[in-house]
Amino acid sequence: MSEKRIVRRSVVIVLGIVCVVLVVGLLAAILQVFSLNSQISELTETLNLGKSAVLINNVTFYVPPSSYQELTFPQIFMEPGPAEDITINHAGYISVNVQSTTNDTYVRVIYSYQGTDNQTLNYDNQMSVKTDEISVFPILPTSLLEVRVGNNNADSEATETVTITYYY
Repeated sequence: MSEKRIVRRSVVIVLGIVCVVLVVGLLAAILQVFSLNSQISELTETLNLGKSAVLINNVTFYVPPSSYQELTFPQIFMEPGPAEDITINHAGYISVNVQSTTNDTYVRVIYSYQGTDNQTLNYDNQMSVKTDEISVFPILPTSLLEVRVGNNNADSEATETVTITYYY
């Protein structure tokens, strides 16, 4: 004898709702995993200094004899366009590419870093560059970064084109 079992309609509805809830939960978990993978990739890129921001791109200016042009960040000018805030909040380095009409050009980088133990590190370093060279400087998180591009030639002005890139 075969006995038919009849399942109530309410049980079927409850099982259907449970299945829908499980599928929605599974989809939410999958989306969370993708989001975490994206965050891991971004943090890995930062750890490997794989990110960069161009602070100044091919800006040309004239520097009088024995003088310098001061570039201060975060309030900077971008060509073309309005002033833009750049925050230096990761350790990394900056690359300063200078094309100059004189061999007596220098790049000087100045900033202060406030450590977690309230110790302050003051950084001030200058490098001589020729007519077309790149200088690289280490950088720590700072609220104010000053880059000076100078002309040591006492007799004539210099035309200098500068690109500064922050790698972090």
